[in-house]
Amino acid sequence: KLNWDVAHESASWGFGQVMGFNWKLLGYSSINDFITRMYASEGEQLIAACRYIKHKGLDKKLRAKDWAGFAKGYNGSDYKRNNYDNKLSAAYIKAKKEGW
Repeated sequence: KLNWDVAHESASWGFGQVMGFNWKLLGYSSINDFITRMYASEGEQLIAACRYIKHKGLDKKLRAKDWAGFAKGYNGSDYKRNNYDNKLSAAYIKAKKEGW
């Protein structure tokens, strides 16, 4: 009610939980454009997450299977508390076993 843009920039969006304040650096024309796309489809959410990963240089961490480096870059230095690096590693191993 006080400031719609700021309120929505302070929230995370989509399954990638990309923070709204990243809208401009990810190539969206406005916070409203960003949000509209997050509601449009999971495909749009994936695009936003991939843009964020690429912008932060985290695609290199993924290619190297540096799960701790990726988790720290994506989730911050507190990533270990939620075991994100080990969850990523386990998901990768499971996907490989399933033929992905």
